[in-house]
Amino acid sequence: IEEMFNGNFIDIGGGFGAITDAFSIFKTSKNIGIGSTNYLLDQYPVSFIANQYLKYRHKEQLLSPFYEKNYTKKLEELNPDKQNFRVIQNNLNNEISDLNIKFFFNSNSFQEMDKSQIEEYAEFIKRNKAKNAILACFCYLDTVNKNNYEKVISVFSKNFKLIGFSEFGFERVEKGGFVAGRMYLFNL
Repeated sequence: IEEMFNGNFIDIGGGFGAITDAFSIFKTSKNIGIGSTNYLLDQYPVSFIANQYLKYRHKEQLLSPFYEKNYTKKLEELNPDKQNFRVIQNNLNNEISDLNIKFFFNSNSFQEMDKSQIEEYAEFIKRNKAKNAILACFCYLDTVNKNNYEKVISVFSKNFKLIGFSEFGFERVEKGGFVAGRMYLFNL
């Protein structure tokens, strides 16, 4: 696991930043990821809230957010002695490349997109992946047809190699309090 997480990380649809924060805590506890960047990509206004949260938690390590097309003007020098953090607004996902991300994470939001949006993110992943990269994607059980996870797995299986999946919470759905679903891993 340390090898998989020792590098740049991105949470696509990362909300206010809790997962990004949790990954940085893990990396710190294992003394890995020094000089890496933890990215969070989401839509406005969530991207603003995430930037505020990460500023509160990691002020010295937070880089300027990417939220407009001239984002290259905001490229600061990374701190080689610490983990860095940066928020990316999703309107730039077709413009950004070469982020050298080793671990991509998404929980739920891919299955709430239409197929063309998922395909755009597959291209984003291809343009920004490191040499040995992984995508972890959690899909929840849903009876609403438009949120069917099969379109997510179909698109990503055409572009990447499915390593496997693990089911979670299926036996506890009746008891409540759990989000039943599957965590899929893809080798990029």
